[in-house]
Amino acid sequence: MSDLLALQLRRDDGSVEQQLVPISETALVVRFFFVVLCAHALQQLRFRRLVGLSDNVAQLTRVAELSLDRNTVLKIPAGVLAMTQLTSLTLSDNMLVAIPPEIGRLRALTRLDLERNEIVALPRELGLLRELAVLLLGSNELRSLPSELGQLSALQLLGARRCSLAWLPLALDRLPAWTVVQLNGNPLPIDVGHANAFPATNWRPKLPELFAATTALSMIREPAFDVLVGLAELDLPALLQVDILDAAFPNSIPMYKKWDLVVAVKHFKDVGSA
Repeated sequence: MSDLLALQLRRDDGSVEQQLVPISETALVVRFFFVVLCAHALQQLRFRRLVGLSDNVAQLTRVAELSLDRNTVLKIPAGVLAMTQLTSLTLSDNMLVAIPPEIGRLRALTRLDLERNEIVALPRELGLLRELAVLLLGSNELRSLPSELGQLSALQLLGARRCSLAWLPLALDRLPAWTVVQLNGNPLPIDVGHANAFPATNWRPKLPELFAATTALSMIREPAFDVLVGLAELDLPALLQVDILDAAFPNSIPMYKKWDLVVAVKHFKDVGSA
């Protein structure tokens, strides 16, 4: 019995079922109709959909691939976020609304699938997953992406189709040239194609074109703030600072928005020196 782990499976009807899983397992799948599917001990059980897992799932230290897809998971179980040995994590087709910062602990991940949830925002800590090769975000409620995604130097595929993205962070231009960036079906400033187009267009080579057409100040807010703080000591006219921003970051952002940013940084400097 010492070689078995009693995993608690919490279901959407409030019931809790116990499943014995061999400690030696290297792959674990928990999904609708296939509650536990292990590499060496297949067991097919018909239950209601899974809501959560007990924290002791973290004791399955040999599991490198974990799939919790096609359930009704509302938040990533704490035990899963402690499985730092994971190389693949599939959470597609659930009811996730948010991804916790603790996702940044899973530094060994090479594949993360969050497609078809209800996620509205992503944490900056995703940028810590430097081994990540595949990041799937499609069919969520995302309105923006964290600029830290530009730090994913091993990324081969960024799938962000069918979201609500109206702008992208400039930092995405730091992704490797070979990264495939799929954006079909988003309300971006240029036509990125139908959501169901196949094959999906690779927008990585066209990111500069997309940036230049963007009217959202959010796209340049962070890097522009750094530039303006650096210019503050020169006491340059506000209009000249706006011109400098345009030279540094090609964009279609209305003048008044950039002017407001310049004024805000000046106020920040004045308050800080008072």
